[in-house]
Amino acid sequence: MRVAIDLRPQARKSSARRGVHLPRLLALLLTVAFILLSSVAIGAGFFFSRNLKEEKASLERSVEELQAQQVLLTAEVNRLKGLEKLYGEALGLLQSELPALEFLASLEASLPPGVWLVKVALSGATAALNGMAFAENDVVSFGRALTEAAAVGEVGLPVSSRVAVGGKNRVSFNLSCSLNDLESVTIPQTEAKP
Repeated sequence: MRVAIDLRPQARKSSARRGVHLPRLLALLLTVAFILLSSVAIGAGFFFSRNLKEEKASLERSVEELQAQQVLLTAEVNRLKGLEKLYGEALGLLQSELPALEFLASLEASLPPGVWLVKVALSGATAALNGMAFAENDVVSFGRALTEAAAVGEVGLPVSSRVAVGGKNRVSFNLSCSLNDLESVTIPQTEAKP
C-alpha cells in the first residue's frame, strides 16, 4: 500500500487547488434548482389558493345578496302586478262609466229653466230622454245645447206632443242621443280629428 504525505508548509498546501468533480456539482445544482422551484411552486400555490378562497367567499356573499334582492324584487313585482290590476280595473271602469258621467254633467248644464226630465235611460253608448217642457221652443233649445256638449255625439230629432197636466198644457218629448267614447270626451271637439 502506498501512502502519499505532503510535507509542504500549511500556507502552500491551501494554495494548491483541488480538481472539480463535475457530476457532483451538477447533482448539487439540480438539487438546489429543484428545491427552489418547489418552494416557488408551493408559495405560488398557497398564494393562488388563498386568493381563490377569498374570491369564493366574496362570490358567496354576492350570491346571498342577490338572493335577498331577488326576494325583495319578487315582492315588489307582485305588488306592482296587483297595482297594475287595480289600475286596469279603474281604467275599465273609467272607460265604461266616464262617458255616462260626462253626459249627465252635460245634460245638467244644457237643461234650460223651462224643461225638466222625467226619465233618463243609458244603454251602452246611447241615451233615451223623456221629459216635459212649458213650450216647444224650450225643447229645441235643449236639443241644440246637447249637440254642443263634448260628451254627446249625435242628437236625434225630438218627438213631442201636447199634454194636459193639472189643467195646464205642457209639451211631452222623447229624445235619443249617442254618447262619445272616452277619448272624445277628454279631447275638446275642436281638436278632435274626424
